[in-house]
Amino acid sequence: QTIKVFLKNIIFKKNFFLLNQNMGWEIAQRITLPQTQRGVANTSQALAIEDQTLLVSNWGNDGGEVSDQQVYFYQKGKDGVFELKQTEDATSVNGAGGYGFGVALDVHGNICVVGEGRAGGANRPGRAHIYQKQKDGSWERLQTLSRGGNEEQFGLTASVYGNYVAVGAIGVDGGRGAVYVFMRNDSGEYIEVQKIPGDTATSDFGGNVTKLYENYLVAMDGAGAAGILHFYMRDDNGTYNKVERVVFADTADATGNGAGIGVYGNSIVASAVDQNDPDGTADTGIVAFYQRGNDGNLKRLSQFFGTSATSKIGRKVAIFGNFAVAVDGSGSPRAITFYKRGNDGEWKIDTTTSIADANLGDFDGMDITGNYLAITSPNATGVNNRGQVLIFNRKY
Repeated sequence: QTIKVFLKNIIFKKNFFLLNQNMGWEIAQRITLPQTQRGVANTSQALAIEDQTLLVSNWGNDGGEVSDQQVYFYQKGKDGVFELKQTEDATSVNGAGGYGFGVALDVHGNICVVGEGRAGGANRPGRAHIYQKQKDGSWERLQTLSRGGNEEQFGLTASVYGNYVAVGAIGVDGGRGAVYVFMRNDSGEYIEVQKIPGDTATSDFGGNVTKLYENYLVAMDGAGAAGILHFYMRDDNGTYNKVERVVFADTADATGNGAGIGVYGNSIVASAVDQNDPDGTADTGIVAFYQRGNDGNLKRLSQFFGTSATSKIGRKVAIFGNFAVAVDGSGSPRAITFYKRGNDGEWKIDTTTSIADANLGDFDGMDITGNYLAITSPNATGVNNRGQVLIFNRKY
């Protein structure tokens, strides 16, 4: 009996210690991308990570057709290190160069989607490519979704969850924008089941962020708009119905230089990098946390502004469990803010990390899964502009 009590006390003290420790994040790996970046001032990257899979793109943002646009597929080994397993490039996929091949990336389970929202030449109708992971670890392209409408930029945003894929098309209906929902049928083919239009003639809906999670769909109006969050839920018939429209950032061009959405459980985090501070004197950026209530509506829990006009907090955000992350849109050193949800349900700043590395460019893509956080830096000058991915591991 004495031994049992002794062991019980040890276990209790250990759990108490772990629950009350600051969960620190450390850089565990730096990945240098294989391909040299084009036009250093015009490079951009997207990123998605889930469990063992990491996707990174080198798509740039040039206006013309470009052949050297890639998506890199990495796999995490038993040692926790991500290794490059496969490269897809616009030329091999399209038979010609791409117009933003990899501008949007998402992965869930053994399915990933690669958006090509600047595709198709001057008219830019756009495409979205769906891949499935094979038993040998390779990724095989299953299907390419396209619409063909002039200037639609279909594929500028894209997301996948379960049997559903959502693709944003910023130029639909003359700039109103739309998000198209596809469902995988019994034959394994993705078919269009719904078009969700923007609210107004100039919404550019689906042009900033589109995110699927369980039976939720969350999307934002296009770049240059205020921070407007559109929250949908899927009913038993497979139709997404709007639950709420939330203005979380009211500056006219709040999302002009970056915005983000993260969804996990009943929590949503949204950001807009050009939102004014409460005094209206500086574009510090905003990160806002919401919780879905029993009535389905969203309740704002916490909001955080950047510390200065140079911080531009909220270029990207991500959330997993009780942890969330936001990166600044500019400034040096590069700042990363980590948030933690307390026992009272409120979100608080856990810690802020600055990375003083002159070789790193602005952080451009970010995602989080479990104990791993990945952030891209496209213009990493110290490695011949090949771009880098920083992999962080959460430690006790």
